Amino acid sequence: MTPSILSKIPIKIGAPLVLTIPVFIVAAVLSFLAFSHGRTAVNDLMAQNLVQIHDRIETQLDEFLGVPARINRINENLIQQRKLDLSDIRSWGSTFLGQMQAFNMLSSVAWGGANGQAVWVVRYPNQKDYVLAFKDGETGQKIHEYRIDPGGNVDDELLRTRVYDPRGRPWYRTAVAAGRPTWSEIFPWLIKDGSESILGIGFAQPFRNAAGEVLGVLDTELSLHDVSKFLETVRVGTTGRAFVIDRKGGLIATSIGTPVTDKENKQLAASEAINKYIAAAGKYLQNEFESLEAITVPYQFRLVIDEEPQLLMISPFMYARGLSWLIATVVPESDFMAEIEAARQQNIKIGIAAVVLTIVRGLVLAFIGVRAMLTLVCHVRRIGEGDL
Repeated sequence: MTPSILSKIPIKIGAPLVLTIPVFIVAAVLSFLAFSHGRTAVNDLMAQNLVQIHDRIETQLDEFLGVPARINRINENLIQQRKLDLSDIRSWGSTFLGQMQAFNMLSSVAWGGANGQAVWVVRYPNQKDYVLAFKDGETGQKIHEYRIDPGGNVDDELLRTRVYDPRGRPWYRTAVAAGRPTWSEIFPWLIKDGSESILGIGFAQPFRNAAGEVLGVLDTELSLHDVSKFLETVRVGTTGRAFVIDRKGGLIATSIGTPVTDKENKQLAASEAINKYIAAAGKYLQNEFESLEAITVPYQFRLVIDEEPQLLMISPFMYARGLSWLIATVVPESDFMAEIEAARQQNIKIGIAAVVLTIVRGLVLAFIGVRAMLTLVCHVRRIGEGDL
């Protein structure tokens, strides 16, 4: 059947086809192989990019979290040199304010004395002004707070007052119990009014006299709001999202301004986040791992959110003095694929152009090659018809 069909095809058409079809087949096979290998290369490249993003976040977190320890060491030296007078803690405000202004990622610098006295300078989230607070022999059991304007001037008018004892605060108890500099657990701190509190974490350091007795605790704190502000400075692909969680799955910070607390100012789980991508990633991790404590190495996953492929990476972040967090990123595949896809489309167009040119060239050469044969066939046909 096939030979009879082929025999009916004119030689001027059949000969070029015989020469050009193999070229087309080879081009098609090479294009398929290139696409297959290209996809593998793209997957490897996306995985490498995720690792680089996490490395960058870890490096910047290291620098960010290193500031509170440095501030505490500076203040420890100032106390030892008697430049910070334990008998006049009100005078510490200017020093603390200078430190807060020099390191604007800080939320609070504080001192809590073993005698119940305290002093701090704090910057509340989304506020430009600072607040100075102190409790000493003149204020009794209450701490007094005064506003500080951006120029460093303390307002004469009392902002607020309340009963306060630093010895009952989590950062103070954690430092005394540990007997060394340490990070506290996340806790509500610095009540702004009767209904609102802020979640924060403090790096606290006990201060002792020559006899080894604890005279008080130095504390430098970060609000979760300010940790998120820091994370917002880290670029995660083009439209990717990064978030930090504790080993229980609670949100610590996000790179897109998503709240980490609910309406009652309680810490949200990642799976309960307002942002659908973070929530989907949190639920996926809950289903994938029996316990987040088991994550000791980085993992990468592919998941689909709203019919859009996403790359999820989770990696452990261990920091000195007791911090054990997890860094997660959710990045659309399209973030990585955009430039790669554009390059691939360009390569396909170049390949198609090359194939077309090859086929045209083959047709021309084939036509030239069979031209003499066609002339001979024409003469033979005329002889067969009796034209001698």
